[in-house]
Parts: sequence; structure tokens; C-alpha cells
Amino acid sequence: MEVQIYPLSLGLSDSLPLDGTRVIFFSYYELKRDVLSTVQVPIHLLVECASRLDIDYVTAVINQYYDNIVHALYSASLSCISHKHRDFYKHWWDEELTLLKESAIHSFKLWAALGKPRNGKEHETMRQDKLRYKLAIRSKAAASAK
Repeated sequence: MEVQIYPLSLGLSDSLPLDGTRVIFFSYYELKRDVLSTVQVPIHLLVECASRLDIDYVTAVINQYYDNIVHALYSASLSCISHKHRDFYKHWWDEELTLLKESAIHSFKLWAALGKPRNGKEHETMRQDKLRYKLAIRSKAAASAK
């Protein structure tokens, strides 16, 4: 049996973004099925007479059922979807790039506040800061790849 790997772009956590290239779909499907089969379905709500059921009780049972499903799916995803720390992919990022990024954002905001003129000092400053930032990113990434 061949296992296919599909990209997935969900964000469950800010500190541990998903690595979208390593979701083993078949494994997740199987585990999800197994875990969901343990969730108790509140069929007694369907069997009992509706007039005898308290609305607060029914609401609580349905909410608990929903929480159990969400927990089961989340548990299955933790087992099958690989997680990487935030700085895993950009290990070459440093203080210089942070400063260049802040400068590019600042000059862009100033340029935008002035109505985004197509020429002038602010336009040129924005373009130069953006160019410096992009060039620095490219050179740091290329240097780390060597």
C-alpha cells in the first residue's frame, strides 16, 4: 500500500506552526477513525421523550459530545502532523534583518500616510528600504544554504 503525503496549511498554534509537507493522510485517517469510534454518542437523547428532557441537560450533553469530538480530532492531528518551532525555517534570521524589516515597514507606512505618491523623497526612501530588506534576506538565505 502506498502512503501519499498531502500539503496542509492549518494553524493550530502560534508557537508550533504546522509543517505542511509532512501530513501522512492515510495514517491520520486511520487514527481519526479509531479515536472517534471511542466517543460515546448520546443516543439516549433521541430515545427519551422530548417533553421529559431538561433543555439545560440536553445542551450540556450536546456540548460535551462536541468537545469530545474536537479533542479526538486534535489528538489524532498531534500524532500525525509534524510541528516545527517558529524559527525552524529561518535559522539564518538575525538582528540586522529585523532592523531592515522595521525600517522598510516604517518607510512604507510613512509613504502610505502621504497618499502613496509615485515619486518624491518618501517614495524613493520606501523603495530603497524595501530593496535593501529583500536583498539582505536573499543573501542571508543563500549564505546559509551553502
